[in-house]
Amino acid sequence: MPDHKPSPQRTSAGALVVRPWLESTTSTVGDRTVVALRGEIDMDTEQSLHLALHDALDRSTTGADLDLSAVRFCDCSGLNVLLGARRYAVTHRKTLILQTAGRATETLLALTGTRHLFNPVRAPGPSDDVVPAGYSEPEMTARDLHAEAEELQRAVATQPTTDLKPAASSSGRWVR
Repeated sequence: MPDHKPSPQRTSAGALVVRPWLESTTSTVGDRTVVALRGEIDMDTEQSLHLALHDALDRSTTGADLDLSAVRFCDCSGLNVLLGARRYAVTHRKTLILQTAGRATETLLALTGTRHLFNPVRAPGPSDDVVPAGYSEPEMTARDLHAEAEELQRAVATQPTTDLKPAASSSGRWVR
């Protein structure tokens, strides 16, 4: 049973729409936690996603693997949660790897240039420097986060502005 109840919303034509919720299933494979998601990732389900990912990362030794193949929709609030979970993983010396994703998620990650942030980490070879000379490991993390922030700013700047206005209700939700 999902832990998130659908929240009804009114469209501009006045129709009542109940958004599907997000279901998550976790399992342990070796020292990693696998998180499989089904449904839609949006501002109604972002808190459920946040809790599921942080719980999975906390329970794992090396990180979490994501299966988003059954996610039908993912918007920028979902991307923010994924990026926040990645940052949380890096801070705790773990990884968050996107193993499979549906079309909606892959499209969002491709458009924002963030797909590579969730790729498996290649094991360093004998000729690879794990940390370039003159840099400490925390500086590498700071450089990674700075690059991520620049990519997000570039993605936001190139996306068209959406015409949003406050909803008539006091819920603080935004509607088109």
